[in-house]
Amino acid sequence: MTEVQINKEKALWFNGFIFAGAMWLFSRLLIVAVMLLVVPLLPAPPGGIKPPVSWEIFSWWDSLLYKQIATSGYEYANDGKGHNVAFFPIFPLVVRGVMTLGLPFEVAGILVNNLAFLECADRSVFLGREAS
Repeated sequence: MTEVQINKEKALWFNGFIFAGAMWLFSRLLIVAVMLLVVPLLPAPPGGIKPPVSWEIFSWWDSLLYKQIATSGYEYANDGKGHNVAFFPIFPLVVRGVMTLGLPFEVAGILVNNLAFLECADRSVFLGREAS
């Protein structure tokens, strides 16, 4: 492989990583804007409570079940209510591993989620470039 080819491949990899990083940043900013600006305007669900307008808004909905799995494991009772057995174990398992570093669930979950998304975006750009 010549030095020109090596430099070209390095440039393509770097540009692909920049593109993936930009898409990651754009999507995260969009999610934060929607969660902090739009969601508080929605009414509370019947029989439920309205989430607070703070970073705690990211620990509502399914994340409550993921937190339960990460901290105390799966549980099921045949009582006709919703339970956490429908959720795959890899995300709560990795979050629990990060929590062993002393981080709370919310921080560990956001960290694992964002790192996984960034890696997937980078792999998608890499695979797209390989296919062409």
